[in-house]
Amino acid sequence: MTGIRISNRFTGWLPALLLAAPAASADDITLAAGNSRLSGEVRAIHADGAIELASPLAPQPLRLKNGAVRKVEFTALPSDAEAPGAIVELANGDRLPASVEALDGRTLTATSPHAGRVSIPRAALSSLQLGVREHKLVYSGPKNLDEWQGLDGPLKNLSIDGGALVANGQASAVRDIDLPRDFIIRFTLIWQERQMPNFQVYFADPLRPRGEASDRYYVQFNGAGIEIKREAEQGRRYNQIAALNRTPNLFPERELRVEVHVVRSTSRLKLFLNDEPEGEWEDPIGAIPKGGGIAIVSNASTGNIQRVSGIQILELDDSRTRHGAEDRGDGKQDSLISRDDDRWGGALTEIRSTASGPVFVFKSDFQNEPLEIPETDVSTVFFAKPAGEAGDGAAPAYRLRLRDGGSLQVSSCRFDGDSVTAGHPLLGELRLGRAGVLAFESVSAEKPEKPEP
Repeated sequence: MTGIRISNRFTGWLPALLLAAPAASADDITLAAGNSRLSGEVRAIHADGAIELASPLAPQPLRLKNGAVRKVEFTALPSDAEAPGAIVELANGDRLPASVEALDGRTLTATSPHAGRVSIPRAALSSLQLGVREHKLVYSGPKNLDEWQGLDGPLKNLSIDGGALVANGQASAVRDIDLPRDFIIRFTLIWQERQMPNFQVYFADPLRPRGEASDRYYVQFNGAGIEIKREAEQGRRYNQIAALNRTPNLFPERELRVEVHVVRSTSRLKLFLNDEPEGEWEDPIGAIPKGGGIAIVSNASTGNIQRVSGIQILELDDSRTRHGAEDRGDGKQDSLISRDDDRWGGALTEIRSTASGPVFVFKSDFQNEPLEIPETDVSTVFFAKPAGEAGDGAAPAYRLRLRDGGSLQVSSCRFDGDSVTAGHPLLGELRLGRAGVLAFESVSAEKPEKPEP
C-alpha cells in the first residue's frame, strides 16, 4: 500500500481487510494509491479530511489520513423523503434537487430533502429544471437465470453471483423487456485483473436468430475503447455512431458504469460513463429500431471471467433533458421555456407562492404586462449570467453525490453520525442528512486529462 502510512498496530490485519469480500451493507472505500479498496462502516469524515472506518475484521476503527482516500460509496440508507420536483443548477455546474418556494430580485428560496431550506443568491443560479421526477423503472436485475435465454438455445458459460451475470469465456443472454419508446439503459461492466474486457450489449433489439440482420443498437467495449454502433436491416449493415478512446487501462478499478439515453422519438442517443456525460449523437439510419429486447454478449476467451451487474431499464421523459441542453440564447437576459415549447426572453422578476402552487412572473421583451405562469407549465428557466463572479472563490476539495441526481462540490466536509456539514463556495455552510448522500469523492488531487473522443 504505497503512499499510506499506518501505525504498526494495524499492519497485522490490514491485508486481510483489503482482500476480504465487502459485506452486503458495507461502505466501499477506494484508496488514492494504486487500486486498493477497503470496506466497512465510515463512522466519520473529520474536518481535517481524515476518515474513520470501522470493520468487523479490525480490532478498532482505522483512521485514514487526508488524501489517502479517493472515493467513498456509501451504503444507501432508507429515506422517506419524496423526490423533489426541480433541479437547481448553480453557476459552477452543481445540481441541487429541491422544491422551489420563492424568488425575488436577490434570492431564490428552495427546500431540499437533503439540505432543508436553502437561500441561494441569484448570482449563483444558472438554471432551473422543473417537473423533474424519477424515471419510471421498467426492469432491474439480473435476479436469476430463469429471466434470460441463450442466443441460440440454452444458456452456456453463465451464472448469477451477487446480482451480476457472470460469464466464463464466450457467452450470451437475451431478454425481451418490451422497452418504452424512449428509455435509459444502465449497466456496469467488470473484468479481471490482467485480462482484456470484451463486451457487447445490444438494445432496442428484435432478438432475431444469430446471423440475421436487425435494426438495433449496441455498445461495444474492448481493448480499442468504447463504441456505440447501429446495425441496420437495409443498406450498410454496421454503422458507427460514436467511438471514444476510453481504453480499459483508463479504468484501474476494472469497472465501468455505462448509461445510454435512447430517444427513439428524435433519433438521438446520449452516453454517460461513470456518471459523466460523454456526448450526444444522432442515429444516421432512417428506420428507427423498434425492438423491445436486450442482449448481453461476452466475447472473452475461456477462463476470462466477465461480469455485468446493475442492469436497469427506465422510461425516459426527454423534454426537460432536451430543454436543459439547448442553447440558452442571450446570456445577458433570463429565458423561460414552457412545457409546450413556448420560449420567452426577458426577466424572471418573481416566483410567488400561492395556494395552488408557485407562480412564475416573467417580463417578456415583447409584452407590456408580465406573464404569470404556473410552475406546472414551466419546463426550464435559464438565468442571466452576472457580470461579476459569485461566491468566495474557495477551491472545491470534495464532491458529494446526492440522491435524486444531485452533485455538490465542497471546500470542506465533515461527517458525524447522521449529519454532514459541508462548506460550499457559493452557498456557504450546508448541513445535509446522511441518508441523502450516496458518495464522497476527493477532487483536490490532480487527475489525468480525459482523452479526446
